[in-house]
Amino acid sequence: MIKKILLASVLLVAGLSLLFFSVVMPEISKYTGNNPTLWEPDIAQLEANTALLNKHNERVLFVGSSSIRLWRTLADDMSPLTIIQHGFGGATINDVVHFSDRLINAFNPRAVVIFAGTNDITPRKVRPATEMLAAYQRLVKNIRQDLPSAPIIFIAITPSPHRWSVWPQASETNRLLSDFINSQDNLYLVDTSSGLLNSGGKPDKSFYRLDGLHLSAKGYAVWAKRVKAELFKHIQP
Repeated sequence: MIKKILLASVLLVAGLSLLFFSVVMPEISKYTGNNPTLWEPDIAQLEANTALLNKHNERVLFVGSSSIRLWRTLADDMSPLTIIQHGFGGATINDVVHFSDRLINAFNPRAVVIFAGTNDITPRKVRPATEMLAAYQRLVKNIRQDLPSAPIIFIAITPSPHRWSVWPQASETNRLLSDFINSQDNLYLVDTSSGLLNSGGKPDKSFYRLDGLHLSAKGYAVWAKRVKAELFKHIQP
């Protein structure tokens, strides 16, 4: 009886170890930005979905992390503009750079809207602002190889209750990005932070889901108003 229990215990541990290294570890690697190629199934699915759309060159392409993916009302919010929605999981800025040719350039959009970098600055790990700026600059360089004059709009990293402790570092990244954008043509920044803070200067929880990280419908309404207004400054419906 004891031998059977021991054998079952060994098999259970072995099974859990296999599950951890074959399923859990790859997912952790995705969110730590260690290996962008782990996103390959997600990227392939986005490509397949977008291939079904017509007139890619007349669309505005939104790309970035889960805040783009979870923007359920994006198409309606941007109407009459038509869109391509390329958000994937907990993407870091390196992930977006890595897949920029496939997710952005390949579809020749009329304008590009980017939200990336928030997953690089978390309470568990903060990527330095100077490294973030260098990554943003690489992304712009990649896009400009095929889209030399298309408007590129960055949505600045937003404050959130869950990551409020690292907001000073995120703010510094936003500042460096803003300085860079101001030195370039057809490059723009939409900063929504003022619309997401309460009277005390902290994130208003009503703009976020229960996780304190992702935007609620009310939060997306703030994004939609400001992003659409910026788009209309540079392209016609």
